[in-house]
Amino acid sequence: LHVEAVSKTKGGFCASCKYMELKPEDKNGDIDFEQVLGEADAMYRLIEWNIIIDGVGSLRYLQMDVEMDNPSGQKDQDQRKDWIDPFIGLKWKWKFAEKWGTHLRADAGGFSIGSKRTFNFVGRLDFNPWQHVGFFGGYRGLYQDYSTGDGGNKFKYTGWMHGPMLGLNVTW
Repeated sequence: LHVEAVSKTKGGFCASCKYMELKPEDKNGDIDFEQVLGEADAMYRLIEWNIIIDGVGSLRYLQMDVEMDNPSGQKDQDQRKDWIDPFIGLKWKWKFAEKWGTHLRADAGGFSIGSKRTFNFVGRLDFNPWQHVGFFGGYRGLYQDYSTGDGGNKFKYTGWMHGPMLGLNVTW
């Protein structure tokens, strides 16, 4: 879910929420992984001409719930962590044909407030066959380096979440 609005004064906001669930099965045990990712962005339109460039400053909320069932009789592992990362970035939009456009976004953050560091990249192609309805396809990559606790209570997540995305645009 993604909502975006820009006023005539060039200020705006963007909010999104994503949910992911993975349940890989392995001979070493089952792993259940759930993640909720929420963002609330403040935007300011820097350039509006043939292209649009928005500056973005925001907070990204991440919640991870990981459950590992060990068939060998060892203790099952369950951890749930959530944290907030501040970030800054740029969004670039270009309508290169009447019904076609592209959208790029890059941001960086963490600053050791939540994650030590985080990077996010989005690239997508937009197709708008009707005035208020369109479609998009693209790719997103989000890197995070987060850790908390120590010893037996240490939780560490360092890695990329990335993959294709498809969506429906409704504008008014």
